Amino acid sequence: MALPAYQDYTIRAKVSEGLTLSGALKTAISETHQSKGPSAMTCTDAATCDAIGSSVMDAAALAGNANVTSVTSGATGVITIAYKPAVVPAAANTLLITPVDAAGAAAVDLSNAATAGQQINWKCGLGGVGATGGTLLAKYRPASCRP
Repeated sequence: MALPAYQDYTIRAKVSEGLTLSGALKTAISETHQSKGPSAMTCTDAATCDAIGSSVMDAAALAGNANVTSVTSGATGVITIAYKPAVVPAAANTLLITPVDAAGAAAVDLSNAATAGQQINWKCGLGGVGATGGTLLAKYRPASCRP
């Protein structure tokens, strides 16, 4: 009878790999925002990642691994981790890591000039303005990423 709980646990372990892969991108986005100010934080390939100073984002992190399809970021700084269908169904395979204000309550658009000088924190499972925290089911998210 414990089999479903174990299956959920193994999926959560695979999901946590995506969080590890996203670490370098979070650092690059934070450092770029603090040193250069608000700008587009897009990182979808080697060229766009280099533009935000994310040369530490190697091909393995961008391309994922056995469980992760990709780790990318949009202009606002929201990081999207996409998981492979072998881990979770394709329609429910994304987890978002969002830059938030110092209180950790509201999403921050890092491309907006109004964010200049703001402290950046990160929140897993929170979407940007008008978005959700991704399509990944809550039972598969690590505890820190559940709503």
